[in-house]
Amino acid sequence: MLNKERDRQWSSILNLTQKMLHAAYEEEWDSLVSYESQRSKLLSVFFASKPIPEESEMVRKGITETMAADKEIHRLSAAAHIQIGEKLNKLANHKSATSAYLKNTG
Repeated sequence: MLNKERDRQWSSILNLTQKMLHAAYEEEWDSLVSYESQRSKLLSVFFASKPIPEESEMVRKGITETMAADKEIHRLSAAAHIQIGEKLNKLANHKSATSAYLKNTG
């Protein structure tokens, strides 16, 4: 028989994982970091005691789901990192062009 408190903890972990994924899709990086911190704490509490055999399937499915979500979050954050780098390069190029123009017209 599953312990209701552990079942609640595990559900909270999975819920935070989904919130993290949603935050990544919305590019809400501060929220994602906050959710990840909360999830990390819950994972530590949950795995402080070994899952009982009756929990093994629930935990296995949850770990699979979490790993897939984390992989997608990593992909989204890497894409955002590249996009930010490209924007910064464009900004630097515009700044250089503006500086050159001002130097030659002043």
